[in-house]
Amino acid sequence: MWSTVSELAGCAGVPATERGCRKFLDNLASKNPSMRRKRTGTKAFEYHIDSLPIVTQEELKNRYYKEILSTQQVSTKETKTSSNIGSSDNGKLALIRQCPALLEREVGSLTDKQKEIADARAVLAMEVEKLRDAGMSRTAAVNYISIESRKGTLPAHLLKAAEMANARKGSSRAGVGTRSLQEWLTIFESTKPGVERMAMLAPGHLKAKKPEQITWLPAFLAHWRNRKGPSLREAYRDFQEEWSVIYADQPAMAAACPSYDAVRRAMEKLPRREKARGRVSGSAALAYECFQKRDWSLMPVNGCWIADGKSLEM
Repeated sequence: MWSTVSELAGCAGVPATERGCRKFLDNLASKNPSMRRKRTGTKAFEYHIDSLPIVTQEELKNRYYKEILSTQQVSTKETKTSSNIGSSDNGKLALIRQCPALLEREVGSLTDKQKEIADARAVLAMEVEKLRDAGMSRTAAVNYISIESRKGTLPAHLLKAAEMANARKGSSRAGVGTRSLQEWLTIFESTKPGVERMAMLAPGHLKAKKPEQITWLPAFLAHWRNRKGPSLREAYRDFQEEWSVIYADQPAMAAACPSYDAVRRAMEKLPRREKARGRVSGSAALAYECFQKRDWSLMPVNGCWIADGKSLEM
């Protein structure tokens, strides 16, 4: 990396004026003439970064890296796919490559939020590749983006990507961690562009438990389904008492009794018909039954007569 006096004046470690900076740089170059040369097409001299003080070198590098990151251009470097990802991710990648239908189903099940997070992680991985193209090592590039994202000094589009990539709702933590970024970069390098990369970079989606998967719900419903119509709080009280009796000799299970809020959330998942089952009967129960439209197309004319049970007028 070469810089002229006008580019170096005012940097840390060198005089602020161009005249003083030129004199300072000429003194440095006199010890090693190969560190100074004429810039092509101009009369100005430029000086190699290695001849400058350490603090000046750091400032120039930071300025250069920020210029690279500020341009929203994709790295032209061709990434070589590797298999250095974790065993679980490696197994998943091998599976979706063997079964394209599984890949389609995986991508089809992603929410818009998950796709946005995957795109944000890919953007950060591409920025690491751009820094590596500029001569940085992988570790240095990852550390640089991680540190700058935490400081909030990255370009606006990258700060937005870092916030999205974390996939944590309401998190107060700023920026991305080096470990996470290393993992995303490995996946980025190991996958093909497109849906395969999206499927691997997207975060897992915690699916809500279905009522039939809640093991303790039938025990609670035994108290809820009562013709006396107990309230949720009353049914829970009876359920809690029964639980403490059944697991009296098992302290761990006794302590694992579902809370009232857990029961309430589970009951909210049940349809109205299931909530009313066992609590009402007769016509009141029929009101919760689903309407079924009958198909009369296969019945011949006069195949069925409906009477009111009192009189039949012909």
